[in-house]
Formats: sequence, C-alpha cells, structure tokens
Amino acid sequence: MSGQRDISAGRRVRFVLRSVVIVTLALLIGLPCAMGFSFMASLTLPGCGPDADPADFGLPRVEVNFPSSEFDGQSYAGYFLPGTNGATVIVVPSLRSGRGDRMQEIAIYQRGGYNVLTYRARSCFNRPHSLGYLEVTTVGDALAYLQARPDVDPERIAVHGFSAGGATSLMAFARYPALKAAIAQGGYEDFDGILHENSAQLGLLGPLFRFAAQIAYRLTVGEDISVLSPISAVHASGERPVLLIYGSTEVTLEGAQAMQARAPERVSLWVVPGAGHGNYVSVAGEDTYGEHVYRFLEAALALDDDS
Repeated sequence: MSGQRDISAGRRVRFVLRSVVIVTLALLIGLPCAMGFSFMASLTLPGCGPDADPADFGLPRVEVNFPSSEFDGQSYAGYFLPGTNGATVIVVPSLRSGRGDRMQEIAIYQRGGYNVLTYRARSCFNRPHSLGYLEVTTVGDALAYLQARPDVDPERIAVHGFSAGGATSLMAFARYPALKAAIAQGGYEDFDGILHENSAQLGLLGPLFRFAAQIAYRLTVGEDISVLSPISAVHASGERPVLLIYGSTEVTLEGAQAMQARAPERVSLWVVPGAGHGNYVSVAGEDTYGEHVYRFLEAALALDDDS
C-alpha cells in the first residue's frame, strides 16, 4: 500500500510540475503578445476627438466639406481659415483629432497671411488610424479641394503635420508633387525600426511583443507595418524642400537627424532647445516659431516672386 501511495504522490508531483511549466510558458508567451497587440490597437483604434473652434482663438474660419475618395458618398468636415497671400497650408490632424488640431501653429500660419485648411481625422469615420499611411489619401482629397478654390494659388500649397500627422505630411509630400513644401514635427522616421529597438529592451520577450504588434497592425489597418517609412518618403520627394521641427529632448530626434542626412541640401532641421514632443511653440515663442516657418515657406513657395 505504501508503494502505491508513493506512486500516486509521484504522479501528483509530476502533474503539478507540468502544470507549472505550462502556465509559466503560457504567461511568457501570452503576456508579451497581449501587450504588443494592445499597444498597437490603442494607436490604430483611437476613436474621434472633439473639434477646436478657431473662432475661440479670434481667428476667422469658414466651415467646409470636401469629398472623400476613400469612403464613397462621404465628406471630410473641415475649417478653411482665409489668409491674404494666396498660399495655403494643409494642417494634417494627429491620430484622433477633430478640426482645429494644433491651433497654436494654425494661428501663426493664418496671422502670417496663409490660408489654412484643417479637417477631422480618418478615425472620425469609425475607421482605424494607420499612423500616417492611409491618411495620405485624405491629404490628396484636401489638395484637390484646394486646387478648385479661386482664393487658393494651386502652385503654392504646403502640408504640415505633427507626430503621426508629421509622418503623414512626409509620405503625402512624396506622393503628391503638387505639394511644394512640407513641415513635419515630432514624427517617427521608420515605425517598425523604432518598434524593433524598443521591444529589444524586453530581452527574449521582445520578438513576441513586436510580432504581436505587427499582427495587430495588419489586422486593424490591412497593411504591412513596413509601409510606415517617412525616411523613404523623404528620399522619394524629389528636389522639393522639407522643414523638420523637433525638440532637443524628443525621443525621435535621432530619426529626424537621419532624415535630414538623407538630403541635407533640401531638408532643414530646426531643433528647439528645451522642447519635448509637441510643445515647440510654447518653448520657442510664437515670434521665433513664426520666423522659422515664414522664412522656410517664403523661400519654398516663392512668395517674393511676382511672376
């Protein structure tokens, strides 16, 4: 009887050990996968944020709608802020933003004489945000709308974006030669490359995190994550000028430096001392910020050329 009890006890021990191993492996595999999937889903499924009204900032604005070439029968809601020099800046929304995103920058452009077009993000159609790639199509729709307006000089249209919107602006710049200048703030240079670097900090679990994030992007957006490469877009945008604006403490500053190095003769990088992710105007001051963007746009859009 004691022998049978010993055998039974041994079986129980082996069962417990196997269970512990199985649970441990499940946690080691499942946890980083769940984290990677959740991380990506939080970025690509952000919902739709509220509008900011330029009138609250003392700025004139006209409510406009322009048709979407991606969503049949639907239109993007936006604001058109009239300027005085005929040149126009398309301000791309960031992630879940509504109309009027980046009002500090919008105000500086409008007060400098530029028309500004601002519109709601793609996610406001209850569609996933692609972190910049599919949003390029909306920039093309906005460009077509502006080219049909009599108060817009079609030869003097620029695009501006922040963060994921900055990535959009660079990728749109490469796709649409009618855009004559691009200003990108605080965006990434290669999303999958950054994902690889950050996930490496998780050690052996890093590849699982990255793989799950890649799968989540494919499932939510329908594209491979490799499309998120603004640095390739910088290389493909011909001879047209680009201005990159980043804070000196920004984690993506090294990526900006890499993009500037791709074409230093036409890609300028302004590093705002002491600024982080997004607070460039607040740190530099409106006058200093205005001086930088006005000087860039005046040269890029040939505003001193009466021809």
